[in-house]
Amino acid sequence: MNKDLISKSLHKIFNGGVFQPPLKILFVCKGNYFRSPTLEAVTRHEVEGRGWEAWFDIKSAGIWAPHSMGPNACPDLKTELKTQGIRVALQSPRALLKEELMSAHVVFMSDSTVGRFIKEMKGPLLPEESPFCWHFAALAPERYGSTLDMPDPYYGDCSIKEMVRDGHHVIRNVFLPLLERYLDPFFRRKNSCL
Repeated sequence: MNKDLISKSLHKIFNGGVFQPPLKILFVCKGNYFRSPTLEAVTRHEVEGRGWEAWFDIKSAGIWAPHSMGPNACPDLKTELKTQGIRVALQSPRALLKEELMSAHVVFMSDSTVGRFIKEMKGPLLPEESPFCWHFAALAPERYGSTLDMPDPYYGDCSIKEMVRDGHHVIRNVFLPLLERYLDPFFRRKNSCL
């Protein structure tokens, strides 16, 4: 999966004639402890900074999210987000529900294990019934290498600081500019119909 395929998927979402806001974006990792809540937070931060919040529904979940962590699940992540100027409230880690997976327009998966789980959860579907599911690392192979796995501080792959910095960079400089190419014409079409 590369940026060209992601771009083609966005084209189908916005130019297929059936899209109605908000754009539902779902970030999924294993535990909803580090990676997916980070991507949710930085995306919310960037979307709010552009004044687009009414056009988006951004969530995160985990395939093995523990239910006993409570509201202060990852204080180190919250501290690092604030240090990097991202002031978005984080939810408690929670498990992915099939209903939210199937209602999402775009699903970003943190790694190949998550990808296999989502494929099983979705089951056999027609392409038009399925949300577009992408590996987040495919947005920035120069940052993450050829692997489809986003580094995870939980396993010591990187520091929390590096994960937040890299995730923020990719959302701000790769995903949102790619998305903006489709949002601008969509906004213009919608406004001209009012």
